[in-house]
This record gives sequence, C-alpha cells and structure tokens, in this order.
Amino acid sequence: MINLGTIDITNQNSINEARKKILRVTESLTADPIVAARLATATSEMCRSLARGAIEPHIGLEIHDSVQPPTLALTFEDQQPLPSTNLLDRFFDEVERLPSSNGQHAVRAIKRLPDGLQLEESDIDHLKAVIGRKSRDELMDELRKTLEGLEQRVAERTADLAKANERIRSSEERLKFALEGSNCLLYTSDAADDK
Repeated sequence: MINLGTIDITNQNSINEARKKILRVTESLTADPIVAARLATATSEMCRSLARGAIEPHIGLEIHDSVQPPTLALTFEDQQPLPSTNLLDRFFDEVERLPSSNGQHAVRAIKRLPDGLQLEESDIDHLKAVIGRKSRDELMDELRKTLEGLEQRVAERTADLAKANERIRSSEERLKFALEGSNCLLYTSDAADDK
C-alpha cells in the first residue's frame, strides 16, 4: 500500500481543490481523462455532502499495489455519520462503509487501475506532491490563522506589560510615601556610573 496523502475539506474552495487533485491523480494513474473527470466529479459531490454539517471531513488517498490489478482507494472520513454513497457507487468499482473507529465514520471508494501499471519512485513522489500542494486559499487560511495567533500573543504581552508597569508604579508610590513619612536620608547611585 502506498499512502499518497490526505485532503482536508473545510470550505467550498477546499472542495474545488480536492476535485482538481483527484482529477490530476487519476489522470496520471489511468491515462483516461474521461474516467478521471468522472471520479473527480463524484468525489466533488461527496465532498459537498460531507461539508454540510461535518466536523472535520477529509479524504485519504492510497494505492494498493499488492493486488492485481492495482487499485486507487479514496477514504472519506468524518466524525459525523457520512451521507449516501449513491454517486460514488456509479463511478467507483467498489464502495464500502467501514466500521466506526475512534469516533470516525468512513467510506472507502475503490477504483481498479490498469493492469500492469508500473509506478516508479518518481511517479509516487509526483502524486504525493499533487496531493500535498497547498492552494492559494489554503495558504491564505494558514497565514490568517498565524496572524490571529500573533495578534493574540501581542495583546497578552501588552496586558502583561501594563500589569508589570502598574506594579512598579504602585511600588514606587509606597516607597515615596514611606520616605516622606520618615526622617531618613536615602542615597542612591547608579552602579554603572561608579568608578
């Protein structure tokens, strides 16, 4: 088994990206643009169904090369029960609901690949790169989340600094009050200026 990667489904843009990635992968594996378009469309529709009310849906992609003919397996997973697989049934050779595990529900859709398919290491690396490549929207989401995290850290540190300044001001006021009320002489010196 060759694990190609995972595609997270978070919004409409991620559904479009999933469709494009499945299209590229299946075109590379089947050399048949019609089959690739059908699988990509079925995957896209399943993702749309998943995105409605789903918690953390994603698709795992694997090539099972220990069987003949080899197969491409797409595993749709979410924490919620998955929708109907009617559309997947029409375009994939096998579709099965997997037993729930650790609160995850899953459906695996399998497409047989051409007999005698030989995948070189460079082919596998290319397919993994297609799945792992982040879209502009995914990169912008990551950047936005990082920025929000930084803004929160700045706000926390600013609040910490304000509290520290207030403690210093309060301490200085207590010292000033103590000195004004006593008949003591206080001499201070900056150690860096002493010679």
